Amino acid sequence: MLVGMIIAVKNHSKLADEDVLAAVRAVNRQIAEDFAPYWALSGALRVVDRRATPAGADAVLRLTPRGHNFHWSPHGLPEAHVFTDLTEAAREAVPWLTWTSMLSHEAIEMMADPQLNTLVQGPHPGHTGRLVFHYQEVCDPVQSETYAIDGVTVSNFVLPHYYNSMGEPGGRNDFLSTGLQAFRWNENGMIGFWDPHVGKRGAYVTWPRYERNHLVTKQLRMKGASDRLQRYAHPRFGGRRLR
Repeated sequence: MLVGMIIAVKNHSKLADEDVLAAVRAVNRQIAEDFAPYWALSGALRVVDRRATPAGADAVLRLTPRGHNFHWSPHGLPEAHVFTDLTEAAREAVPWLTWTSMLSHEAIEMMADPQLNTLVQGPHPGHTGRLVFHYQEVCDPVQSETYAIDGVTVSNFVLPHYYNSMGEPGGRNDFLSTGLQAFRWNENGMIGFWDPHVGKRGAYVTWPRYERNHLVTKQLRMKGASDRLQRYAHPRFGGRRLR
């Protein structure tokens, strides 16, 4: 099998190596059997020594005990972080937020848009007739929906038709066929887009604006002040976060 993107996985957490390997095998199956046929993007995760330079890798994914789930490209090489200890902290508050579903989530999103520069023109969710530019975050709209591969929980993801230019609601827009509409989100999901009408230079916007006690808001607070959306607020890009 031809493998495209190689993602080096480094375990900085307290997770046993055999548990990490089992999760990586499941996510690799998901990429090969579920994701690649729809997106025409291939790749694989490879567990490497956390102290070694990942020679030949196209990206790095780090499992860390504390921190936040995100992926960005600080020095040209895409990098993702998955917060492993959040499972215990969020067992009741955010039940879908397991480290394996986040491993799947971040790996798939890194494959779909490794350099964080893919935008698709589409409708603004709150202003009819207003066009914005949606980031290709393929798991965020369905982030609370999961399924199992070999007993490992992995994340749902949207399909290419989700980004159809006319915003047509018909067709299969996510892998689990939940009835998701184009450019929309399911329960507990979210979307991000660049709105050129905000401020002098535009701004990155997350939508919808959940209440403070909502599960998604709790999830973002658990990830910390510099959550996975920090990449859009980097001063080099002049961005700012709006929720």
